[in-house]
Amino acid sequence: MLIWRGKGSVYLSGFMGSGKTTAARRLAASLHLPWFDTDALIEQETGLSIPEIFARYGEAHFRRVERTVVARVTRRGPAVVALGGGVVLNPENVADLKHTGLVVCLLPSVDVLWQRLKGKTNRPLLLASTEDEQRKKLVQLYRARAPVYREVADLMLEPQKERHPAVTVHEIVSWLREKGWIELSE
Repeated sequence: MLIWRGKGSVYLSGFMGSGKTTAARRLAASLHLPWFDTDALIEQETGLSIPEIFARYGEAHFRRVERTVVARVTRRGPAVVALGGGVVLNPENVADLKHTGLVVCLLPSVDVLWQRLKGKTNRPLLLASTEDEQRKKLVQLYRARAPVYREVADLMLEPQKERHPAVTVHEIVSWLREKGWIELSE
C-alpha cells in the first residue's frame, strides 16, 4: 500500500483532452487521497456547463470563476486535482499551485490530442465550422500553451502515442516516491 507523506497536493495540468481527469481519479485512488476537477467544480458552482458559461458570459468571466475555484481548492489540503487547461495561464493560480503542491503536466502530442478532440463540440476554444479549422485552432492553442505548461511543471509527461492511463499514473507514483512524497508500506 502507498502511504502519502507529501506536504501538499498533486496538481495535474495540461492541454484539454490530455487525460488529466482520468489520471487524477486513478492517482487519488492509489494514494488514498480525495480528488477534484476544477472544471467540474466550476460547473457545480455555476449550475452551467463550461460551454454554456463561455456562450453566456465569455471567457473572461469563466477565468474569474476559475480563479476563485483554484484559490479554494488549493487551500483544501492534500488532494489530487485535475486542472482546467487554462489554469496555469494565470500567475496567481500558478503561485497558489506552487505554494501548496507539485504540478505534473500531461502533454500528449498534437496528433494524440487531435484523435481525442476532433469533432467535439464541448470545447469552446476549439469550436469551428470545419474539422480543418478545428485542427488549426488546436495546433495554434497548443503552440501558445505548451511553453507555459513546461515552465510551470515540476514533472512533464509528453507521450507521443496513445497509452493507457495506468502507465501515466505509474510514472507519477514513481516520481513521487523518488521525491519522498509517498512510500510503500508492507
